[in-house]
Amino acid sequence: MRETRITANFAFVAAVAALVVGVSHFMMPRAQIHMATGVTPAFFESLAAGSGVFRVHYWAFVIAALALTGVIVGCRRLLPEPRPLSYRVAEVWGVLGLAVTAIDFALMQSKAVSIAAAFGGLDASARSAVVAMGLPSVDPTGLFSFGLVGVWLVSFSSVIGRTHGRVLPWLGTIGAILYWWVFLGTLLHEPLLVDIGAGLGGAIVAPIWSVWLGTKLLRMRDGATS
Repeated sequence: MRETRITANFAFVAAVAALVVGVSHFMMPRAQIHMATGVTPAFFESLAAGSGVFRVHYWAFVIAALALTGVIVGCRRLLPEPRPLSYRVAEVWGVLGLAVTAIDFALMQSKAVSIAAAFGGLDASARSAVVAMGLPSVDPTGLFSFGLVGVWLVSFSSVIGRTHGRVLPWLGTIGAILYWWVFLGTLLHEPLLVDIGAGLGGAIVAPIWSVWLGTKLLRMRDGATS
């Protein structure tokens, strides 16, 4: 059951990456947290002064997204066959959302740091233009990164809840709700919703869910090979 072991490892990597996302969210200067508020001159000035935690935060998002893609594909064996049509659609949405997440966060991180390095040398009109343009993003509202991934997570939780107990589905459902809070916080420009999603979701619920899932997969593997 080599594939089960690999899927479990993806889950453990996702757990660590999610924890880093959650913790680093609160370690960054508030000026660098821009998803709900948009970029400001203070955003680029703060990045120019120090971007280490910002880089870690964004690359952790990329790693978490790639690891969760492996989880989605690898966890198909947990599901009853035939898989419901609603889940198969949600699975496609989840993979699409995670792909967009990885691309978007890598792009935003790279562009933000490079713009910040040159921001101090610009005149006032150029600075205003840069701020007005904002950061390049393929998912400015978070619909793909948080909305669609949340749809997959609640669908997955619903399907496995029929055969794999209650704890994992409940954790997954709570995680999906927190994903949607981040989406709504971004869409409605409400930083508190983003903070709640990052704090409860990234630092607590997502790591516990991922470790629980990875452990369950390893137990299934050990049972199949014993």
